[in-house]
Amino acid sequence: MSSGVSAQAFEDAVAATTTALYRHAFSLGLSLNNRDSRCEADGEFVKFNPDGSEDLYCMGDDFKTEIFIRQLVPPGEGKWAYLQKSEIFEHA
Repeated sequence: MSSGVSAQAFEDAVAATTTALYRHAFSLGLSLNNRDSRCEADGEFVKFNPDGSEDLYCMGDDFKTEIFIRQLVPPGEGKWAYLQKSEIFEHA
């Protein structure tokens, strides 16, 4: 990279920042939204929840309403569930 940082160091820094953002949001009881391969239609997104669950939603026609489609992963089993099981909530 032109900044002199290796690609691996950059990826590690991005991963650490992303984890910190999810940790902080979950400590406040907030869910975070993102798109991944499970989103098939325009407007669909995955809601990553503080309880470690993941739900599929889509945006309503008014772009203000979130419409629940289905649960993708039960509580405690999602990609970010390990944050719930650690002591990070006490330190956020």
